[in-house]
Amino acid sequence: MKNNFTRRKFLIKTSKGIAGAAVVSALANNLDLIPKVLALTPEGEKSKSPQSNTCEFGVEGGVPHDAKGMDEELKAIHALGAEFIVCQFAPQNFKQGAKTRNNGWVGSAKDFNDLALACRKYNMSYFVNQEATNYSKEGDYLDEKGNDIMAHPDRTHRWDLTGKVLDDATANKEFRGVLYDEAEHGQMRRFSNTNGGSDSQSSHKVFPYFAATDGMTLEQAYDAVYKSAKAVAENYRKHGVAPMTEDVFPAMLLTFARAGWDIGIKFMKESLDPIYAALAMGAAKEYGTEFCVTPDMWGFDWKLHDHFPGHPAEELRASLLYAYWIGATKIFVENNRGLIERKTENGIVHFEPTEYGKVYQWFVKEYVPAHPRSYTFRDIRPEVAILRFDDSDWGQTHSRFDDNLYGAENLHASPTTSEWFKIWNILTHGQTNENTISYNSKGYEDVPHEFFWPLKGTVVYDHLAGEKELEGLKLVFLTGIMISPQTLKAVRSFVRKGGVCVSLASLAPEEFKDKMGKIVDGSGEWLFVKDFHDEQVTKVVAPYLGKPDEISYRIGKQRLTVKKGKDRNTISIYLQNESDLTNKGALPESARVW
Repeated sequence: MKNNFTRRKFLIKTSKGIAGAAVVSALANNLDLIPKVLALTPEGEKSKSPQSNTCEFGVEGGVPHDAKGMDEELKAIHALGAEFIVCQFAPQNFKQGAKTRNNGWVGSAKDFNDLALACRKYNMSYFVNQEATNYSKEGDYLDEKGNDIMAHPDRTHRWDLTGKVLDDATANKEFRGVLYDEAEHGQMRRFSNTNGGSDSQSSHKVFPYFAATDGMTLEQAYDAVYKSAKAVAENYRKHGVAPMTEDVFPAMLLTFARAGWDIGIKFMKESLDPIYAALAMGAAKEYGTEFCVTPDMWGFDWKLHDHFPGHPAEELRASLLYAYWIGATKIFVENNRGLIERKTENGIVHFEPTEYGKVYQWFVKEYVPAHPRSYTFRDIRPEVAILRFDDSDWGQTHSRFDDNLYGAENLHASPTTSEWFKIWNILTHGQTNENTISYNSKGYEDVPHEFFWPLKGTVVYDHLAGEKELEGLKLVFLTGIMISPQTLKAVRSFVRKGGVCVSLASLAPEEFKDKMGKIVDGSGEWLFVKDFHDEQVTKVVAPYLGKPDEISYRIGKQRLTVKKGKDRNTISIYLQNESDLTNKGALPESARVW
């Protein structure tokens, strides 16, 4: 972890915060796969910067605040193979009874340094998780002058590490960044699992994460959240610190990436992993940020509700394997309490890996070293892309949560914002629900949570995607409430060169307004429809679908194929050079990596 301090100094000096400086790993023995990416600067500009093709492994969860307990637990976590920990912190001054969720860790110079020294012993680093934001009430945290630390003038509620607190943190080379836990949920929720709880419901006070959006149009709400999130991210980037959102719902990922945040998407929990990966890596590819994955062992079941661990160990194994081979740059499991078990014998405390811990330890310490990866998600060459305005509709209409897009009281899901669920239904051979892509929705109440969903070469970009994003694609969907003029221009060029675009008629370029059905344009064609469950869509899309028991992506000059086995948590993984692919698509045993 000695590189981190040098990297921070470099970033501060050059002000290039997103990608930073990294040495391409010796594992990148295929020069064609050395990543080249456009990375955002704190000002939002794009510049070329080298990226490492390695993957880091960590855990998320609290550790004891006392020195002895902290050392014992960090030692056990390190023994699993973890390189970093995402640890909950809270502001220093809080009222008795406040829900801190921090195991005693506060934003003080002493605590930042204590954790840094403990991590240093095991060559680990750490990220601060400011999850205290999610559960605190108005006035729970006050500064020396009696001001609410989390209250902002724009009526938002959020703990940002700034000023002396951030300086105290960055004084330690082991400190890497700040994770905003369930940031998308923090913006959209109003009275559910939120700051204030029942007090907020009775007073009708709402404390959103990034912007108070009531009364705004959807475009205005998006812009307000984007600008606020960007300002917060820039505060960290200019200090050489990585800001990361950790998202349980597949909403606003592109908004956050555009604002300069690394994307940490949940696997397991309530997720449809391959679909959430397509969303998160599309956001990271478009805006040059990191694509990180959190296999979250908390589960949700409509009968049992939240429980832990809520997934079988084999699902954890499948999620780790897929996150790695799809090119994630960080993988960290939540919660470390499910990975290690504390035991006391003759007064001596020791930890043993649980069933899940053994899977994690095997993966990090045995499997990964034996299967070095020579690429990242940046080398993925998508074949299909969904382009849409990032409206924050994940299917909440059918969930236990309020239907408030971007957290606005007046903004709700509509047939237009929800139309993209039909696209996923088509791309997964009808296996996903046509109304949602979250297990938190009622369409999945009787469906056991498992890893596998079929998909071929798909990513998601936003309404601002350009020629760079469209390069190499074969099929594009246009959906949602709007697509920018510059993106429509790029799509028009894509079609004329031979591409296929299936679009809602409401999004058609001006020259095709009021047109329906197929239209030949240059060497390609458009298909304009009012509903993606149109027979013409099925026929046009069919040649671009993969097999119903496979996930497949082109990566560099290779193809990654994930094959479903006897159940959705049993998978086989193949990586082969495209030049070795047979016409029949056979998967030779020599190409199998799992």
